[in-house]
Amino acid sequence: MKDKVYDILGGIEYGSFESKMSCLNQLDDLIEFKQLSIDELEECATKLVDIVLYETNPQLVREIFRALENIFLANSSINVSLEGLIDVFEEDEAILANTLILIPFTGQKKYIELVKTYLNHSNELVSKNAAYALKYLDR
Repeated sequence: MKDKVYDILGGIEYGSFESKMSCLNQLDDLIEFKQLSIDELEECATKLVDIVLYETNPQLVREIFRALENIFLANSSINVSLEGLIDVFEEDEAILANTLILIPFTGQKKYIELVKTYLNHSNELVSKNAAYALKYLDR
């Protein structure tokens, strides 16, 4: 299975638009049907965090974040750093909004103050996602 995962991740990183979308669909299927171990889920999430940082197509960015969310939903005990996303999300509202959705999956209370700073953001989606994140972090 590991070789297949590497091939899929390589396709997401280096393929054409169509290839990337196909590979993301394949990855989603593996996640949905629980075909990946915890280690593979962590590896996929870590790689997707790296890939999304330099992906320029908004549709692909959205799909990569959807895959990341599915990974976290598949197994909440995975340990993946979102620091790379947090470091750059001020520069890109799409990354900011999507990262706010992922932050509660970390279960780390250290993010509460950071998330609070976005509750009154001018972008409605960002402020809505900050409220969502805070709701689940502040339990």
